[in-house]
Amino acid sequence: MSTKPYKGFEPKWMLQRAPENSYRSIFRWGDPDFFKYPKESLYKYVKKRCNLKDEEFMQYNDDLGLDPVNLGEEHAPKIDKKHVKAIAAIVGEKNVSQSDYDRLAVSYGQTMYDLLRMRHRRFDSLPDL
Repeated sequence: MSTKPYKGFEPKWMLQRAPENSYRSIFRWGDPDFFKYPKESLYKYVKKRCNLKDEEFMQYNDDLGLDPVNLGEEHAPKIDKKHVKAIAAIVGEKNVSQSDYDRLAVSYGQTMYDLLRMRHRRFDSLPDL
């Protein structure tokens, strides 16, 4: 967290640990129990430069990604089971997963572009394993 408390209005920051297997747990970088938000001076600068008001920071208007990852049938793995077994025999069963969470976590979440796509559930390509 910022070392100094805000003197004026403080935005409603997200200060709770992301639920396990949620989208947010993927796009939340670093220690899941550590929260760092902008200093008040940076907040005021961005607000001024972008012509924003405090009211726009009082509540969340976008999906926070707190729900469990569910990619649906549209993004179901398409690899043949015989290939899954062959790969598992090579790399070990514990190193193979077809869960939605695992597949998304290894392919998205490392860049800001990824984070925005995840927030809007836009997935161009996902691994089958």
